[in-house]
Amino acid sequence: MKKNILIGIATFLILAMIIIVFVTKNVVDNKASEIAKEELPKILEKAKNDLEALDLPSSITYQNVSVSSVGGHLLLEDVNITDNNGPSFFCDEIKIGTSYKELFSMIKTQDFNEINSFFLEFENINIIRSFSSVNSGSSNHKIANNIRIDYDGRLTKEMIKNIEYEFPPENQKLTFTIKGLNIPEEEYYLLGIQNIIRNFEPSMLKTDLNFSLEFSPKQKQFGISNIYSKNKIGFFEGDFILKYYGTNPNNITVNKISAIGKSDVDYKGIEIQNENMSMTLGRGDMNFDVSISGDLDEMDDSEIFQNALGDIKISFKDFTITPSYDMIREVQRDFPDFKLKNNKLDFSNIGGTIKWDGRRFTNNINISSSLATIKSNIDMNLKFDRRGEPDFSKSRLNKCVLRIGNLDKNLEELIEGLESQMLMGQRLPRKGNDIVLNVTGSFSNPEIEGLNF
Repeated sequence: MKKNILIGIATFLILAMIIIVFVTKNVVDNKASEIAKEELPKILEKAKNDLEALDLPSSITYQNVSVSSVGGHLLLEDVNITDNNGPSFFCDEIKIGTSYKELFSMIKTQDFNEINSFFLEFENINIIRSFSSVNSGSSNHKIANNIRIDYDGRLTKEMIKNIEYEFPPENQKLTFTIKGLNIPEEEYYLLGIQNIIRNFEPSMLKTDLNFSLEFSPKQKQFGISNIYSKNKIGFFEGDFILKYYGTNPNNITVNKISAIGKSDVDYKGIEIQNENMSMTLGRGDMNFDVSISGDLDEMDDSEIFQNALGDIKISFKDFTITPSYDMIREVQRDFPDFKLKNNKLDFSNIGGTIKWDGRRFTNNINISSSLATIKSNIDMNLKFDRRGEPDFSKSRLNKCVLRIGNLDKNLEELIEGLESQMLMGQRLPRKGNDIVLNVTGSFSNPEIEGLNF
């Protein structure tokens, strides 16, 4: 009996506490919202001159404002951001998130003495353009479903004031997360794209995107990290890092740039065309890891090459080149017997690896097409002049093997004609039905094994 009474009392106390917390929260939120409604217009008015000085939108209006103690954010609803010199923007809502203490301080003091970790979130962002009096009216285009900006760090007014003379002493990180990024179809560059690309729809570029801008004073580096972009065509992810020495923007010197990333795309039969040819695109992927070290401001082009490292893996599949009739006829002036089956050149695969370590270039590339298959295995030491051009007198060819097989009948006949006319009857070296070119010697005096000039 006593046990049941104790349980009942405990349950009652818990319920009472929940009710008290809930009521207190509502009272606090309502009071904070009332203060925000009264003070926020003053904050915006005070900031107006600063916005105009920075050439930022000069007017921000909203229908309602409220404060959430649990979510720790200030909420503006039905927000219009207008600028007399350009388009305006409309958002269903904007959240300004930070600690409850800082929210009250911001509202009451109408000032920002210190910026700590916070977030800004924009919901359903639309761009509104007004036409001229000749074409009266306006256009409304949704540019994103959601944009969130998260800041992690600490900046004071003093740090910002002195940033020209000294970088902030603490790590700074600004993260952007964008869902449903949608480029307006009427943008001139998209109209230009559509003039040369078939089977392309602007909706294919509707993108989810996120990345972080990072600054680390201890490691002395800036970075664009955790880049991730995805749309109907494919995805990309990677990181970009810039290392430096120096203490402020005036004496900073970059001593290393590095980038790493990968992508995978499917162009779904998109066709690029001009007056000479059209190309139907297929699928592709790429992985890369590249960097350049040294004082980039002081290095000439040859030194940049010597201090670069690169490792790239590529693959392109299932695309077709269709030359124009005029282009085919021009080729046939020099090679009368040249023909393409169905007037197309199909590539089922182009892929391989490319590496560079500052002096040594290697590649292994495989190409499979309707004309032939080509495999390359190349290893060379390259020297450059001060303009960054290869200096072949000082470079060395360690290995260069090209294997060409599965020759189309027309191409095979064309090669036989070249052998007869240009090589004076000599045949290119072969293994079975494949042509194998093994180039040895130096760049200045290369030799093809099995072939005498």
